Amino acid sequence: MSDAAAPESPVAEKTAEAIQPCDFRGASLLSHRLMRKLRGHEEQFLDAMSTRVALFLRAEFPLRLLSIQIVSYQKLTAAWGTACHLTLFKTEPLRGVSLLQIPVPLALAIVDRLLGGPGQAGEATRELSEIEKALIEQIVQVILEEWCNNWAALKPLKPTLLGCESSGQFLQTSPPETNMLLL
Repeated sequence: MSDAAAPESPVAEKTAEAIQPCDFRGASLLSHRLMRKLRGHEEQFLDAMSTRVALFLRAEFPLRLLSIQIVSYQKLTAAWGTACHLTLFKTEPLRGVSLLQIPVPLALAIVDRLLGGPGQAGEATRELSEIEKALIEQIVQVILEEWCNNWAALKPLKPTLLGCESSGQFLQTSPPETNMLLL
């Protein structure tokens, strides 16, 4: 047996030329058709959730979908400000941990409304108290139930709350390069 390499065949050369590097971290993971379908599905969810939250808060609560993006977990956590309320949850039987981020000014406005006020935000530079977190958990339950109801036609889901955090800086639910769907 010799150490000389055999000449490559034309088929091997064509195969090597056809191989292209692919960046799986970008937004190209979902086709335009799937993104449109997902957008329509999420807009239906927002309409249903807007109605349900408005009934819960006894106040108008309009919602709209700004964008759908695929971002790395590292970029997602870096984009969160210091003033936010993060809810960690699972949707059985799916794997993984999901995150619901509520900005503190919105959380404070919801708490104010739940306590009978007009629904105006207070100071946004502080963390939520334990009582405020408990009140926000009620609205989070409503949101998660509606989320699971929206996907029930495809797969029945059951939400399970895992906990909450006030900062995503040290939160490590996924490796930094993990793709996250940001709505």
